[in-house]
Amino acid sequence: MSRVKVVLVIACLFYLSNVIAQPRVGGGTSAKVVKSSPVVSNFVGWVYDRTNEKWSGYYNCICGFYKNNNKVPKRLPPDDMALFNNMLSLQIKKVNYEGEDYYLLLVPFYAGKYRYPAIEEDWYSKKITDVYVFTKDEYDKLMNLNENLTEVLSINKTRFGDGIEFQSYYKTLSAAMNHIFENKKNLLSGNKSKFYLKMENSKTIRFLNLQRYNDIFPDKKSPDFNSGYYEISASIFKQILI
Repeated sequence: MSRVKVVLVIACLFYLSNVIAQPRVGGGTSAKVVKSSPVVSNFVGWVYDRTNEKWSGYYNCICGFYKNNNKVPKRLPPDDMALFNNMLSLQIKKVNYEGEDYYLLLVPFYAGKYRYPAIEEDWYSKKITDVYVFTKDEYDKLMNLNENLTEVLSINKTRFGDGIEFQSYYKTLSAAMNHIFENKKNLLSGNKSKFYLKMENSKTIRFLNLQRYNDIFPDKKSPDFNSGYYEISASIFKQILI
């Protein structure tokens, strides 16, 4: 082998060794999850049936099946839950982005549709997760709830889960975060959503996401806790505060 070829081989091997040794860095975001709360799911959705003058309670779902009373909440299978406003669990993740703290509220729910919509047959459901972004100032409101109504504004919202046909924008939380925290302008100009919370008593918190609430009460322009709400024990709620 000529001297020139030997030099070229050595140069190529040196180049390849450097390439292999370099870390593979994706084109993601600098936002990092620095803390995560436990996932809590033990809460009940209540809705008032004015015709029968009674409350109906179902776990994780504000449901129109008025076959219940205010003492014994029931559970629904996923395909039935997908017919109504439902929230399967709550979890908060603290994220640091460009030196500032933000908080993500993860809310998985069941979405449903017909495989054959023209004839309304073969109803099925999939799990999708809504991701709400809060600034530290808005998140801090959760620390001081009282009997008055507290409004907490989400500055951005996206979702991830099982496919475009269910309006799931991204497959994973990581991909959703890459979009949300792509740049500061994108972060601050996202879809906003409002949550309303109140301390019913020292042991109970009631809350609504008005955007999802309007799915079943489209005429409601403001939160109406006399028509329906989610209810969670204060001790369980405190578990997601980080």
